[in-house]
Order: sequence, then structure tokens, then C-alpha cells
Amino acid sequence: KISDTLQSALKTTLNSQISNDFKILEGASVFSILKQQNNETVDKDGNFSIMMDSQLVIIAFREADLIDILKQKAEAATPNYAVKSYDLQYGIARIDTAAGRLSFPATFNAVLSYKIDVDALKKQVAGQPDVELKKAIFSLPGLDTANVSLWPFWVKTVPNNLNKINITVD
Repeated sequence: KISDTLQSALKTTLNSQISNDFKILEGASVFSILKQQNNETVDKDGNFSIMMDSQLVIIAFREADLIDILKQKAEAATPNYAVKSYDLQYGIARIDTAAGRLSFPATFNAVLSYKIDVDALKKQVAGQPDVELKKAIFSLPGLDTANVSLWPFWVKTVPNNLNKINITVD
């Protein structure tokens, strides 16, 4: 019971000192008792004391760094695509305190979207009639849906001024 109480107190203390930027996985800690001393003298109520020295080793990592690495790997494997959204799940960690190493399984599922160079597209369509604008938009690879509109309704060509062209990519 003393060991469990001590371990819980150490975990609470260490977790309160670790920044929220760091991720601690299940299994990423090792608790050990370094020294235990039992006082065999019993008082009139039958109580005695036990002194313990213990150690808790926790290995944490900056989750944002891992996510950046995984995004880079996904984007390197699929040129011209960028990670739009992702889901990251962790398995149970294994810790090697001697080596200061943590290993764990992770599942990274990402939704990728085609990278569209908005500035180049603006330059391509500037001054073009609405028919050419639609051809340029709908010929983009990886396009799922698009909404093309010129305002006011009687305008039939894209402005020449790039600042007046608005392109929104979802």
C-alpha cells in the first residue's frame, strides 16, 4: 500500500511539472523502490513505520514534433499533396530507462489535398473570359468540387488586377 501511495504521489508531482506540450503515454514510466527500511518497533496501538526511497522515471516527448515529422513523411511520399487533416492514435509504450529510449506503435491516418499555387492560378486566369476561368479551375488535378463566380453578375471576364481576384481553397 505504501508503494502504491508513493508511486501515485510521484506521478502526480511529476505530471504537474511537465509542460502540456509534452505527451506521456501509458507504459512510458518505470517506478522502482531504491531502499526500504522497516522499523520493527511497534507502538501500543500496533503501528510501526516503514521508510522508503523510490524513483519514478518518465519519458515524454513533444507531440507537435512527432506530428510534424509524420506530416513531412506523408507529404514526401505523395509530392504535390499536403496534409489537410489527420488522426493520430498511440499504442502502449515500452520504455528502456538504461538507454533513455521510448518506443511505441502509432497509427497516423491523414487526409491529403492537392497543393494549389493560388498566386500562379491568379496570374493564369487574370483577364480571361469566364469560360477560360472555368476550364482552368476544372482542369486542376485532384479537384473534387468548385464554385466559380464573377461579381457583379454581368461581369464576364476575370479582372486583370490580381488583388481583385479571390480564390479560396478548402
